[in-house]
Parts: sequence; structure tokens; C-alpha cells
Amino acid sequence: SGEALSEQFKEFGVDQIVSGNNTMNPSTEDFISAYKKINADHIFVFPNNKNIIMAAKQSAQLYKGAEIHVIETKTIPQCYSALTMLDFSSDDVQTIVEGFNEAIANVTSGEVTYSIRDCNIGGVEIHKGEYMAILNGKIVASVPSKIDVLPALLSKVENMEDKQVIVIIFGEDVTEEEKELAIAAVQNACPNVEVGALNGGQSVYSYWIDIE
Repeated sequence: SGEALSEQFKEFGVDQIVSGNNTMNPSTEDFISAYKKINADHIFVFPNNKNIIMAAKQSAQLYKGAEIHVIETKTIPQCYSALTMLDFSSDDVQTIVEGFNEAIANVTSGEVTYSIRDCNIGGVEIHKGEYMAILNGKIVASVPSKIDVLPALLSKVENMEDKQVIVIIFGEDVTEEEKELAIAAVQNACPNVEVGALNGGQSVYSYWIDIE
């Protein structure tokens, strides 16, 4: 989800967006419907969610109009990184696939979402109304502040001293003032890392974070 992010992906060269979220996963037929709109011999598919990879693979087996290559992205940050590394001058499919997979392997994915109840998950105490920091699919912190959650998340990244780039993708609930504060918080937490940001417009997640 996220209209602004969809437009950004199209600027990177994406032809079709199959919309969905954690509670509305696209079906095999949704993928095939998208393939039919693309005039290409090879189509690269980014599921961007571990729960969608199977449907994408099934659609690849069923569709005969092109050769489908499922790039097993599990997060939006992985997809973002892969697309920014795409070499449009290459006409070798295997080289393109290897480039995508290499980019994905270098990504640490962060997500921030809002807790709707008190709970304890994986030893992390979570209170209703707090912001949960999720790192590569695992909840690593929960704090009251939408801004303070970012340094809390980054403090849990392994080998952070080796990272060079952080890209923050803002959700629809983040105000302009909060965007500035979020960027400043990340810069203060990681002064030696290049920080970028863009509007995603996604629901559910205040931030998606690409760490490389």
C-alpha cells in the first residue's frame, strides 16, 4: 500500500503494482492479471512480503505469456534497494537476477508500526499506543514516541558501524514536522551514515527503513 511509493517505483521502471497489505494478500490471479498488461519476454516480480512469495511462484508456473522471475523480496526496503540497483543497459537476464539478489542480501529492513494492545512478544514488553520497532521481521523495541523509536531500532542493528546508507520511507500518518524530526533523529544516531528519505504514503507502518 502507499500511492506515493507506487509512483516512486514506477519512476524506477516498474510496470505494474499489485496492491495489498498484511491483511489483504494478492492472489495468484491478481498476479496473472498484472502480467497480461505487460508486453515483455521476461517479467521480474517482487512479492515484498514472505506471505506472498508462494502466490507469486504459483503464478509464475501458471502463466505462459512470458518467463516470470520471482525475486524473493520479503520487505519493501529490499525491493526499494533492488530497484535502485537495476542496470537498464544489461540484456542478460541472469545478470539482472543476480544483481537483484545481491542488493537484497545487503539490506537490513526496519519497520515501525503502532501497537493496539498490551502484550509481550519475544521478550519485548509492549504497551497499547506505543510504537514498535521491527528489524528483519522481529520486534526489537517498543517506545511511546514515534521519533524516539527510530534510534531504538537502529541501536539493535548488528554491525551498524559498517552501514553506509539509511533511507526512511514515511507513512501517511507522519506529519511534515515529524519527518524533519525523524531525519534529525536518525542523523544524530548514525552521524557517519548517509540518510535519505521519501514519502511512501503507506498505511499501518509509520516508517519503512532501508539500511545498507
